[in-house]
Amino acid sequence: MKILVVSAWKDDETMYPHLRVVLEKLKSIYCDVQYFNFFERGYSFANDLKFKIAFKLWKRVLKNLLKLKILYLKNKFDKIIIIDHFTYVCANFILPKDRLIFWSFDIMGDDSTYYNYKFIRFILHLNAKFLSVNPKIIIQTLERLRLLERTLKIKFNEENVCYLPVFIKKLNHTPNFKLSGGEIPKLLQCSSFDGQRYTEELIDQYQKDSNYKLYLHGIHIHTLEKSIEQLDKKPEILKEYVLPDKVYEVVQNCDIGFLGMKLKEDNCKYLYGASGQLLEFLRCGKPVISFGDNNVGVVLEKYKAGIEIKKIEDLDSAILTIKNDYEAYSRNAYSLFFKDFDSDILIKKMCEYLNS
Repeated sequence: MKILVVSAWKDDETMYPHLRVVLEKLKSIYCDVQYFNFFERGYSFANDLKFKIAFKLWKRVLKNLLKLKILYLKNKFDKIIIIDHFTYVCANFILPKDRLIFWSFDIMGDDSTYYNYKFIRFILHLNAKFLSVNPKIIIQTLERLRLLERTLKIKFNEENVCYLPVFIKKLNHTPNFKLSGGEIPKLLQCSSFDGQRYTEELIDQYQKDSNYKLYLHGIHIHTLEKSIEQLDKKPEILKEYVLPDKVYEVVQNCDIGFLGMKLKEDNCKYLYGASGQLLEFLRCGKPVISFGDNNVGVVLEKYKAGIEIKKIEDLDSAILTIKNDYEAYSRNAYSLFFKDFDSDILIKKMCEYLNS
């Protein structure tokens, strides 16, 4: 079987780890698997653009559509997996519709701020139209499928759906299930610091009597440096850029992960199975403290792989609870990674779907 995967990520060391692992796995199974970097996601067109900017963007889109068409004509792929809404819509105009599979990474739900843009609603309208004719879809979880159905106003037959939560490779070594820093746990927030991760609240809470060390790592850390310099009790900032597939090198040097999301959109509520940050903590055997309105905390509590807090003031007590039974929490986190995110099991499911 010949397979083509089309998405917005460049095929280099910066590629999203989940996609990289899927490509590697597929290439080890099928004789011909190719990848095409189409164009950045449709968010680029969401705002009202000046003519010159819009012209340049559409010129790139058309240029890449031509390249994609030529690639298909040369290879006649059996399955073409298209990641995300904008790319999928564009591909439907030039490729055989019956060979396309829509792979949903992010959902611009009808409660999303992006849904306010006419262009986004137009793309989603076309998305629904094409999927109604050829309803083949890969998506992380049933909850996220229901959100997509609600947004597109269509209903999928689950026989046409492949559930594929995000997954990454297991480490080459077994984690150490003990506290790394003796009696004082190291709490890590590893995110983009986009103002929606409770980072400011986390820093404020750290100024109070807290028996842990706070570490911050992210690509926009510079936006917080000046304010942090004014504090008496400073969190440690990990400034060095780390490639996506090397994030574990940062994570494994901490003890507990912090996962928080302020956004109330359903896309951000249904994080379990869709959060790469959570995966990084679990595969390193790091218990996770979940904060915010999402479905991660329920699973963490069920398997004693972490703790869900309802207010930031509960952070200290949650850390203390984990610290007092750290080895059990750490082992449970590591076990949860294999229970729900075993790459061999998940890629097998994906291949069965592709072969059906």
